[in-house]
Amino acid sequence: MSVEIWTWPVSKGLAFSPITGRIEPGTPPRLLKVVQADSLRGVDLSHSDLFHADFSFHDLTGANLAHRKLMCACLEGAILKGANLEGAKLVLADLSDAILEDADMQRVYALEATMRRARFWGADLRGAILGRVFLCGADLRGARLEGTVLKGSYYDEGTQWPEGFDVVEAGCMHISTYRREDRPRHGCSEA
Repeated sequence: MSVEIWTWPVSKGLAFSPITGRIEPGTPPRLLKVVQADSLRGVDLSHSDLFHADFSFHDLTGANLAHRKLMCACLEGAILKGANLEGAKLVLADLSDAILEDADMQRVYALEATMRRARFWGADLRGAILGRVFLCGADLRGARLEGTVLKGSYYDEGTQWPEGFDVVEAGCMHISTYRREDRPRHGCSEA
């Protein structure tokens, strides 16, 4: 069995939404890679361009995505247990409902990403920058957050933090303060 990984080329004016699956005309997807496997478990994508990649609901347990540009990527519902995402760029990525247990996410740069209901049990986020990220309903219990920048990120009553974590000191904001005009402007992801 083979798994195909498709991406959308980055071009001026590209408007792709992993939520709706729509892309503007004239920007056809291109086949990035065909992986001969039953799943993407343990796959090494450390040398791949992953702009707009769609990994939604795939099992990427133990995958190597270190230092990859996953801008506008859809990882909704993906299983990323023990995956290496160190230094990855997750700008406007959708990780809603993703399972990131024990994932190495040190120095990840995630700006305006959606991580609603994501599970970060035991994930290592030391030195990560999670600016204006939506963490509503996310479970960060047991995650390592030393040196993690969370300024401007949104949470709600369902968000669970490591014991003793101070959301106010971290600069997080309750979702009730969110204004629609503050939503991501790039057209890759909806809040």
